[in-house]
Amino acid sequence: MSVIGIDFGSHHASFAVWHEEKNLLEVVADDLGFRSIPCVVGFRGEEIIVGHSAQSQHHKNANNTFDDVRSLLLNPEHTTVNVPVLEKEISVEELNSQFFRNIHNQVKQQAGKVIREAVVSVPSALDEATARRYIAAAQAGGIRIKSFIEDTSAALLAYGLDEPDVPSSRTLVVDLGWSRCTMS
Repeated sequence: MSVIGIDFGSHHASFAVWHEEKNLLEVVADDLGFRSIPCVVGFRGEEIIVGHSAQSQHHKNANNTFDDVRSLLLNPEHTTVNVPVLEKEISVEELNSQFFRNIHNQVKQQAGKVIREAVVSVPSALDEATARRYIAAAQAGGIRIKSFIEDTSAALLAYGLDEPDVPSSRTLVVDLGWSRCTMS
């Protein structure tokens, strides 16, 4: 079974595919070759653009471009966003589903097969209502969230600190984000 790992940050995301049959982890690049994708969704007429393309048009189309889409998902007070070019409001889950759909399509192109199962990194203070918003957005984008992993735990695992041959130690994980700093 292959699984997508998504590091869904406030400003950038990256994703990788675990190919169990090959015992291989592959970090996936977007269609422009970048391995770090801005968490930006834009609307240009009927066209929906995501990542670097959306970020590059932000200055010309600010009212129809939404950055930091994860933070909108994390904030229960934000339920909709106004998209003037569509002349309507859409839900924050629908906005984020565009980001997840882009990830799904990039993985399909790069891996050459459809992979729907994903593990997604989230902040440690994720409540059940927000988890449901994540799940709804991901499902609408073609991805089934198999599990959540806290951002700090994901960082520890990335450096192999869960390996049996690593000596027992205490490790401080400092997440210096754009909008907040957490330590675990």
